[in-house]
Amino acid sequence: MERIFKHLSCTNAQKVLCAEFMLVDAAGHWWESASRTRTEAQQRALTWKQFKEEMMGKYFPQALRDRKETEFLQLRQGKTKLEEYEGKFEQLSRYAPHLVDTEAKKARRFELGLRPEIGGIMASHQFTTYRHVLQTAQAISNRLEIDQIPQQGAELSGKRKWNGSNEGKGEGQNKKVNFGSSFGQAISPCPKCNKMHSGECLFGKHVCYRCGKIGHISKNCKEDPLKKNDEQEKKGKA
Repeated sequence: MERIFKHLSCTNAQKVLCAEFMLVDAAGHWWESASRTRTEAQQRALTWKQFKEEMMGKYFPQALRDRKETEFLQLRQGKTKLEEYEGKFEQLSRYAPHLVDTEAKKARRFELGLRPEIGGIMASHQFTTYRHVLQTAQAISNRLEIDQIPQQGAELSGKRKWNGSNEGKGEGQNKKVNFGSSFGQAISPCPKCNKMHSGECLFGKHVCYRCGKIGHISKNCKEDPLKKNDEQEKKGKA
C-alpha cells in the first residue's frame, strides 16, 4: 500500500481516505468505532503517520514486534535447506529493518546464520551485496549435497550386505532344525528333566552330561564327544 501511494504521489489526507475505504470486516468495524472518539476536525487533520501508528498498535503491537525482531536475531539455518532459511530470513527481516537497511549489513546478517560448513568457507570473502552472498552460499550448498551422495550410497550398500548375511544365517538354522524331523528323528521331551535329548537321562546323578563320569561338569569336560558316541553305538549293537 505504501508503495502504491508513493507511485501516485498521494497527499496524507488522500492516503488516509483511501485506507479507510480499503478496511473491511473486523478492521472496518474497529476503525469506524475508533473514528467516533475523534471530533470532525480531528478526523480531517489525521495524518498518514498517525493512521499507521493506530493500525500498528491495534494489529501489530510493540511486544509482538520486539518478539519478531528477537526471532530474527536468533535465526540460524541449522539442518534446514538453504531455500527454507532464505525464505525465513526475508520474512523476519521486515521486523528489524534497521539491521538490514544496507546491502552490506543484510549480506553480513544472512552469512552469520548459515551452517558452519557453509559459513566457514565464506568467511574469507568480503561480500558487499546480498545477492552475491546468496549465490555463493547456494553454490557451496549444492557442492556439499553432491559430495554426500556417494557416502549415502555406501551406507545403503553396507546395510543390504548385512541384511543378506542375517537372512542366510536364519535359513541355515531353519534347515538344521528341520533336518532331524525329515528323517524321522524327532525327539520327544524327556519325562525326567523335560529336555530334548537321546539316550539315558543323567539328571540328578551328579555326573558330567558329556562323558558320564563324576568329578567335573560338562563345560570343564576334556573327553572327546565322538568317543562317547562310538561307545554308545557299540553298546547299542551289542
